[in-house]
Amino acid sequence: MARSAGSSSRGETRLTISSGGSGTGNSKTAEGFDGEREWARAYWSALAPHHTSVYVNFLMDEGEERIRQAYGDAKYQRLKALKRTYDLTNVFRLNQNIPPD
Repeated sequence: MARSAGSSSRGETRLTISSGGSGTGNSKTAEGFDGEREWARAYWSALAPHHTSVYVNFLMDEGEERIRQAYGDAKYQRLKALKRTYDLTNVFRLNQNIPPD
C-alpha cells in the first residue's frame, strides 16, 4: 500500500485530531481556564483507547519513548546511528531530540 502525503512515516495514520482553537480546550480568559483544561483532559482520555501512533510534530516534552513511538523502533535506531556519525556533540538537539548515545 502506497503512503499518502498525509500519512505517518509508517503509513498507519487514519485520522489526526487537533484540539486547538475556540471551544476546544483553550480559554480566552483566566476565568474559563479550569473548565477548559478539564474538558481537554476528558477529551484526551476518551480518545486514548483509540491511539495507534504518534505524530512527532505534535509532541512536547514527553520523553524518549514517545519519540521512539513516533518514528518506530527501526527508524529511530537509524536516526540514532546518523546522530552518532554526523552530530556526536548533539548540536541539533532542539525539537524532538534523538540523542547520539
